Amino acid sequence: YEAFTIESWKIYTLTLIGITILLICFFRMWVYPLLVIMAISFGFIWAIGVFSFFVEYLSLMATMLSIVLIGLGNEFSLHMISGYTEKRNQGLDVAVSMQETLQRFGPGIMTGGITSGLAFLTLMISETEGMQEMGLMAGVGIIFTMLATVIILPTMLIIRERALKNINRSL
Repeated sequence: YEAFTIESWKIYTLTLIGITILLICFFRMWVYPLLVIMAISFGFIWAIGVFSFFVEYLSLMATMLSIVLIGLGNEFSLHMISGYTEKRNQGLDVAVSMQETLQRFGPGIMTGGITSGLAFLTLMISETEGMQEMGLMAGVGIIFTMLATVIILPTMLIIRERALKNINRSL
């Protein structure tokens, strides 16, 4: 079991590193990719916490879903960051940019996250324990990753803007 757990964390970590490198190449900066990875990690940790109440050990299939969660969390986050960056580049204020981004992309992200999560949760009625675990892990994970994207990521983006503003003032 211990080797399995270590292997799972290796896969999760390597996937995060790969996604981070791709995002750094795409955004041509390291801050946004770091914020994306932090938001995804919050959602993943929340999901693992909830999941640990229901299942004593992770199956191989449930563990591999960490890659799916990273992929979906990445997608949710990219919509949020792209919309926010677009609004900021138009010269809008931080608060207005975030409000308009959440109004424009929030419903789609929430709908996509909830429907995908509920779709996976239907696997809970399966007779196979592995399928039940996979459904629970994927469903809860997708919903929590979506929540982290809608709650944590905007907060981190605003904190980043305030920190940059304070740094620019002191220079």
